[in-house]
Amino acid sequence: MGLSDKNARKAIPLPVLAKQANISVPFLQQVLFDLRKAGLVKGERGRIGGYVLARSGKKISVGDVLRAIQGSVAPSQCSTERAKPLCGRGYCAIRPVWLAVRKATENVVDNMSVEVLHRRERRRGV
Repeated sequence: MGLSDKNARKAIPLPVLAKQANISVPFLQQVLFDLRKAGLVKGERGRIGGYVLARSGKKISVGDVLRAIQGSVAPSQCSTERAKPLCGRGYCAIRPVWLAVRKATENVVDNMSVEVLHRRERRRGV
């Protein structure tokens, strides 16, 4: 969550971010590639280069991040509006449940900013 610090407008190097998140540099490179493609982060080159948020953490939702990385927040393939039932029948009894779960998930992640997550981490000393 190093990029979500609203006071950190200077670029944070990739190795520093990877260490903060406790993930490998190659994995983080792929995540940041997806986030850059979605316009959520910017990469700055050079000796003091690194990554910064493309806009305020208040204006980036957790849903934005999840969609950039995963493509969707749908819990199952059949929980999208246009999906056909995977079971091969014309009606799937569980599909309305998956649709409700997806809508509830979207409501939560689309209404929570990355800045809120960062503040929660700081309160817990993470």
